[in-house]
Formats: sequence, C-alpha cells, structure tokens
Amino acid sequence: MNAKWKKETKGETLHRTERFYGAFERSFALPDDVDPKGIHAESKDGVLTVSLPRVAVEKPRPLAITIQ
Repeated sequence: MNAKWKKETKGETLHRTERFYGAFERSFALPDDVDPKGIHAESKDGVLTVSLPRVAVEKPRPLAITIQ
C-alpha cells in the first residue's frame, strides 16, 4: 500500500475524518442475512456507497408444548 493517510477524531459526539491518497483496501465481515449476489458499490464525488441487500430469513415460531 503506497498511500498518504490522515485521521482525525474529535470529542464527545464523534466527528471522524479519514483521507487516503492513492490505493487502499478495507475489509469487514458481513451479517449472515446479506445476499452476496446483490451487493452493489458506487463511488460518486469521493463518497463510496455500498448497498448490502438482505435476504428474508425465516424467524423461529413459538411452539406450544402441552405438559402432562
């Protein structure tokens, strides 16, 4: 990685600025309910927007159990 880096963090209500010049890479873990085929990224005016569509996950239904 050959990049210049600037990082700024401020007080009580977080204000964070990150700046990179040149090539860089960032990785993170995705939740289990993200559809990997539908991931879309767009860079416009220096802002990277990543869309992570979720798939419908069947929620467990409560069961009534009769006690004898």
